[in-house]
Amino acid sequence: MIETEKDKRIIEHIRSHCNKISKTKERFGSELSVFESDSDYIDSVLMNLSQIGELAKLLSEDYVRSTSSSIPWKQIRGLRNVIIHDYNNVETESIWNTITDDIPKLKEFCDAELGS
Repeated sequence: MIETEKDKRIIEHIRSHCNKISKTKERFGSELSVFESDSDYIDSVLMNLSQIGELAKLLSEDYVRSTSSSIPWKQIRGLRNVIIHDYNNVETESIWNTITDDIPKLKEFCDAELGS
């Protein structure tokens, strides 16, 4: 459960970026081949993933500790670092798996935390 207003705002922003990724996927399509061949699609997704990672760094240590069994915050922050510092070597299939498998789970977590 979210105990601070700051953590609540951050989780709201993370959910917003999850929604943007979902909308982008709806717009461009649900096929890996389309994702891999469209730089605008990739750029949009990577921008939102990097923002999620940046926001994850701002969560309180208490919140991260209490929710780390549900959400891999360290890996989320690590993905942000890879995107920002090694952009040209990001593996598109790995990113595709993240947006297909992990982002819906993260959004579901945020929804539950926010009571919506």
